[in-house]
Amino acid sequence: MGLPDGLARYFESAVIPEALKEELVSGDFRAQVGSLSSFPALGRAVLNGHGGNLVERIMYLDTVTELPGDILTKVDRMSMAHSLEVRVPLLDHVLVEYVARLPVKYKLRGTTTKYIFKKAFGHLLPETILRRPKMGFALPLQHWFSNDLKDFLRDVLFDSRAMQRGYFRAAFVDKLVEEHARGRRDHSYLLWSLMALELWHRKAGL
Repeated sequence: MGLPDGLARYFESAVIPEALKEELVSGDFRAQVGSLSSFPALGRAVLNGHGGNLVERIMYLDTVTELPGDILTKVDRMSMAHSLEVRVPLLDHVLVEYVARLPVKYKLRGTTTKYIFKKAFGHLLPETILRRPKMGFALPLQHWFSNDLKDFLRDVLFDSRAMQRGYFRAAFVDKLVEEHARGRRDHSYLLWSLMALELWHRKAGL
């Protein structure tokens, strides 16, 4: 599928790079699934769903993928686990549909994100809050997989059940774990994904 350069670069940064998948996935598994590329599915979603410019297409893609599949799911599960009801008033469909129709210049101005939102409500916040860099809620995976969870990670990834599935090349997974443990490269996101996949299989009784 032909994609605009900007979209292709965004996809490459948002998923596991194709070259890395080629090294990671076993030959047998590759033969079963055919293509390892997620670009066609992502491309269909964004190209069919929005005819606007590059920024609008990427916003739309995040709205239909990462928002419901990641951010809102985590918020819902963690809040309900502690008996909290969380609401997202900025996702009221009337507001979302209105903002979606606004020109991009009101959403992104240079490097300033949420431009119109900050203009509308910035006077209600201290300047230090309004201008500070975005702060997420990332887990300290890099530290965990090099220290506290290092042995657990190996136990999961190299357990006989994981090996028998035959999805990945064991030697390459071992290389990823070692490079991360020695601080040569940060593979925390990929290792987390591999560990979560294996634990999901076990939870599902597979």
